[in-house]
Amino acid sequence: MHAGRQQYQGAAGECVRRDHAPGRVLAAAGARAGADPCPARHPRGRPAGRQWSGRRARHPERGALAGLPGRRPGGRLGAGRQVGARRTSVKHGLEIDGSTPVLVQGITGRAARLHTGLMRRYGTHIVAGTSAGKSVQAGADVDGVPVFTDCKAAVLATGARASIAMVPPLAVLGAVREAIDAGIGLIVTIAEGVPVHDAMKVKRMADEAGVRWVGASTPGLCVPGQIKLGFLPDVALKPGPLGVMSKSGTLSYEVCYRLARRGIGQSAWIGVGGDLVKGTRFADLLPFFGERDDTRAVLAVGEIGGTEEEELALALQHSGFGKPVFVLLAGAQAKEGVTMGHAGALVHGDTGTLQSKRAALLKAGARVHTNIEALVADVCTAAMDLEIPSL
Repeated sequence: MHAGRQQYQGAAGECVRRDHAPGRVLAAAGARAGADPCPARHPRGRPAGRQWSGRRARHPERGALAGLPGRRPGGRLGAGRQVGARRTSVKHGLEIDGSTPVLVQGITGRAARLHTGLMRRYGTHIVAGTSAGKSVQAGADVDGVPVFTDCKAAVLATGARASIAMVPPLAVLGAVREAIDAGIGLIVTIAEGVPVHDAMKVKRMADEAGVRWVGASTPGLCVPGQIKLGFLPDVALKPGPLGVMSKSGTLSYEVCYRLARRGIGQSAWIGVGGDLVKGTRFADLLPFFGERDDTRAVLAVGEIGGTEEEELALALQHSGFGKPVFVLLAGAQAKEGVTMGHAGALVHGDTGTLQSKRAALLKAGARVHTNIEALVADVCTAAMDLEIPSL
């Protein structure tokens, strides 16, 4: 977040409808009747039962949080589907590894060429690209990656199952529509400044098609040591037990770099982005991390503004999540009324304030910090206390 950066203010008379976190998350999590909304505390301050163990966290089998867009239960993402087919039985859509075939939309752009090379160097299996509004000659390629005129042709020729769209903000809507029509199951969009109404259309299209959309304005996602979609810094990536989700790219880089230097890496790292309208939110990721045996704790890098952290707190209380959760809340020193860098960093009354987020997360049993040093120290102490094998 940067106090000096300008934020889109909207045209006269324009309104953006905010999410209603309690109803959305309670319905999604399938709140258990009679459940205690505030879990018991461990004598040392930890929530009872929330340990860095390899057990899978319990969560409801029904409801939106348990049935998120993505992979079919028991099947591979995209397996057996035809181009343009819609999926109605889907799960997380984030089950990717080094063998996942990836499509880069807009691969002929200068930045896309650069990051395609960096992703391939990391180990990402990029099998195809599409041109950013340019005509493509037969046999065209970018550093050995074949380039196609559209996503359907690329998917038919290569079997791509995930896409990263490296296109300008105004081209995101069309790029996502094209990827969905081609049958892509995971779509990552990195562009910042996507128009709000375009993002709303993308969100609706992805939900109706059963597709996992990560974005807008995300630095990407990664399974360290296997695959990277986006531009997360290699120096901060290390295989380990920590599931990371973040609204801020640069803050997560710093946190993960410091933890990696101390021997604590990530099982998966997902940047959800800081925009108001996005495809994947913190609460949506709890089932994904809860079911991963290699995830023994979760780290959420949040900030003031919006309701995403409050939604996460509600989901923690009502989903039966059983792993430790560490949260960084950035913006403790931000002055009231100052425009922040992220489009979703909006505060209305008591909603979205540092105090409201902190109170909700503490009630849910999370370990909350407002500076990086304290967060890193707490994670390292917890890891040593519980004899995490990565240390």
